[in-house]
Amino acid sequence: MTFQEWFSFGLTLIGQLVIVVAIIATLRERVKRLEFDVKNLWEKQNEAKEKHEMIVRIDAKLDMLISQFAQKQG
Repeated sequence: MTFQEWFSFGLTLIGQLVIVVAIIATLRERVKRLEFDVKNLWEKQNEAKEKHEMIVRIDAKLDMLISQFAQKQG
């Protein structure tokens, strides 16, 4: 191979390596964003679960109060 062929091969290889590194960097950034989104969704799910449990407790107390009121009226 001549110097020009080696030089062309080297430039092509360097270009491909740059592209691969850019793709990997982009994928890493996407993974970071996805991890952040998952963390936010997890927190929102936990908040919703806590609110649901609170609503269930309030509902049970209301049922108890309604039953007591009905017994007093009856």
